[in-house]
Amino acid sequence: MSPVAALCASLSQAGLGTVLASTLLPFCDEGFYGVPAHLLSVTGTLRNPVLESAGIPCLRGVETACCWMAPMGMVFQSGAFRLFGFGLPVQRESSVVCGVGSVLFWHLALRRLVSDRIAALASYIVLDPSWSVTQ
Repeated sequence: MSPVAALCASLSQAGLGTVLASTLLPFCDEGFYGVPAHLLSVTGTLRNPVLESAGIPCLRGVETACCWMAPMGMVFQSGAFRLFGFGLPVQRESSVVCGVGSVLFWHLALRRLVSDRIAALASYIVLDPSWSVTQ
């Protein structure tokens, strides 16, 4: 029962995340994360010329080297941009894929700690489609 429940939770995450990704208006943070990933896919450099760093010490130099957050998400999106082209739907669907992965990994981690039924229930509890779009 547990693998079936995890599969159902993952499919629910994919479906709900895709619906949200296709209906929400663009938000400013999608540009903050999408532009560095796009530049990485095109030029091979991880930088963000969109953010203004003047007067903000923690953002100093962000236009030449993007080190203001963990880069794995931008590297993943960069790969998606190389495969499918640059665009908001590609950026959002890569986030949906990460949401499906988080549901599956959460289920696998909990199966080692608690019973299969509780792990399956937790897979549905962690199912929050807003993660997919707003990360």
